[in-house]
Amino acid sequence: MKLLIFRMSLLFLIFPIFSIAQNKPQATKDGFIFNPNEAHGFLIVLSKRFADLAEMRTDVTKYTWTYFAKDKLEVSQIRIGWKNLYENAMYIEGFREMEHAMKYFDSLKKNRPDFLQMGMTLDYFAVSKTNFDQILRNKSLLGYKEFFERYYLK
Repeated sequence: MKLLIFRMSLLFLIFPIFSIAQNKPQATKDGFIFNPNEAHGFLIVLSKRFADLAEMRTDVTKYTWTYFAKDKLEVSQIRIGWKNLYENAMYIEGFREMEHAMKYFDSLKKNRPDFLQMGMTLDYFAVSKTNFDQILRNKSLLGYKEFFERYYLK
């Protein structure tokens, strides 16, 4: 009987360790990690032929203020890459978690603002803080679109 109680006690001690390990976010081969509870941002990747970054930032800011005024989101323009191999993008930060950022994504799909049309943008997606840092370290968006489609649009 004592042996049975001892074994059961061990089981209760070991079980939480396994469940924690299973819930830990895992990195993909590109170094991206799916963590829906982490703070998120949003990237709008601009077309190379679109040159007026100030106008684009104004348009994205107006849209953000119109539909997400209470969220106190910040819009900035960034460059991802190096030398002549870079992408211009708008980065919107201040989303609490993935679900909050995906509301922005859904809003863009529903409302189709002008800056998403006429070849001004290449793509747009939510990105966690950790993955945004990884994109900046990689100096590339390579692999992130596939990651986004697999984990965010499932």
